[in-house]
Amino acid sequence: MELAPLFTPRELEVLICGRREVDVDLLHQCTEYSEGADEAMPHVQNFWEVLREMTSEERTLFLRFVWARSRMPNSAKDFPMNFKLQTAQDPGASSQPDLYLPHAQTCFFALRLPAYTSKDVLRTKLLYAIQNSPNMDADVRLHNAEGWADA
Repeated sequence: MELAPLFTPRELEVLICGRREVDVDLLHQCTEYSEGADEAMPHVQNFWEVLREMTSEERTLFLRFVWARSRMPNSAKDFPMNFKLQTAQDPGASSQPDLYLPHAQTCFFALRLPAYTSKDVLRTKLLYAIQNSPNMDADVRLHNAEGWADA
């Protein structure tokens, strides 16, 4: 706290809370591919293009969908774990990918993405998922939430 006066309020906010804007390049840099996903695959390339084309608000919703956080760390070294991008492997998603939604595992910062047949389908499915899924929120933890209090 002795150094706090050396920073502007905005600089302190970024240092303590992380970036407000989702930096797609930083996220890309901190990504691991597994379960059949490869950076050269068309649906993976489409994923990064769609993410870059999203609005700032949509990218924040995406981050909440995959990580239950609304802000990114400041740098690659500040990530507690890498983002994991995986290809959905279940039989249905493999045979008819356009019928399936992406699946996130927030505890593992992972996204299982069906191998969609086009960028437009990927955009539609991803936006639907991030806008309509119930979200956890790791930024806010309620210790005595209604319904969980001792009776």
